[in-house]
Amino acid sequence: MFRLVPDQSAWWPVVWPGVSEDGKIVENRIELRYRLLDADQIIDLQVEGARVDQRVAALGAAMLSGDAEPATATEIWAGYLGRIVIDWRGVGAANGEPLPFSAENLQRLLKVNGVFGAILRAFDACVAAREETRRGN
Repeated sequence: MFRLVPDQSAWWPVVWPGVSEDGKIVENRIELRYRLLDADQIIDLQVEGARVDQRVAALGAAMLSGDAEPATATEIWAGYLGRIVIDWRGVGAANGEPLPFSAENLQRLLKVNGVFGAILRAFDACVAAREETRRGN
């Protein structure tokens, strides 16, 4: 029997390419715990995503024109992803100690090139239940 359960969440891998200090291409991998939104909430998230894109584009335009902008791209992205990302595993501080999940630490992670897009692609794969993505194929 299929059960309708409120407030579902799931762990899902997030993978993106990077470069090591010695110039080798590496695969970065963490796991995020995503809030599984319902169909209506997914539409709301997509609409909000378009607004996020507009805000980040406006930020770039403001920087080019020399106008001050109160938020950075990573602040905007962290606020947006705060609706769906609720925990993580496999994220460490510079000293190798596990880094606890928080809004501030999520913003720090988003400063890494490629992470924002990887998080969104992984969320999409998670809610679509694409098993090949989960296995890393």
